[in-house]
Amino acid sequence: MKSRRQAIAIGLSQARQRGGKAPLKGKKKPLRCLFAQNVATIKSNIIAKGGEEMNKYLLIAVLGVVLVGGIIFVQSRSPQAPLEPVPVPGSNVTETVVEESASPSAAEENVVAVTVAGSPFQFVPNEIRAKKGDTVRITFKNESGSHDLTLPGFNVATKQLSAGSQETVEFVADKIGTFEFYCSVAGHKEDGMVGTLIVE
Repeated sequence: MKSRRQAIAIGLSQARQRGGKAPLKGKKKPLRCLFAQNVATIKSNIIAKGGEEMNKYLLIAVLGVVLVGGIIFVQSRSPQAPLEPVPVPGSNVTETVVEESASPSAAEENVVAVTVAGSPFQFVPNEIRAKKGDTVRITFKNESGSHDLTLPGFNVATKQLSAGSQETVEFVADKIGTFEFYCSVAGHKEDGMVGTLIVE
């Protein structure tokens, strides 16, 4: 910063000294011309020096961006705990947890655990998949209103639950097919509060 000021001061003092009185290379130039020439020279010197400083700052900025990008890359590749699925209204995503039984006689038994949320005229998820022989465990959570979950194909039903309540039912999917479940509250099934259990 000091060198710039010094360069400007030297250039201005030289321009004042010449002041149009001393000839430059045998020709007289008006004061305005000399002053403009010196200002242009001073500007080019400042730009050249400033460009060097700017290059330093640019290099530091680029290195900073590369460093931050590298940190993000390394963190994204490190193992993290899996995120739990969040049900989205209207989606057909089914949360399936397969557990092996601890008893030796039922070592081949699989458990399909699903949480189904109920709200006015919809189940989320509205599709559940299992294999023949699986134990199906459905936890019905009523989010608002008064609803139940009825699955007549396996003679399974929850009680009619108020908002914020939940109930779990469990059964063995012993037959293959597509089975409808619904809310048995009057008019809710007709309004679209239905879902499907698919046993393969």
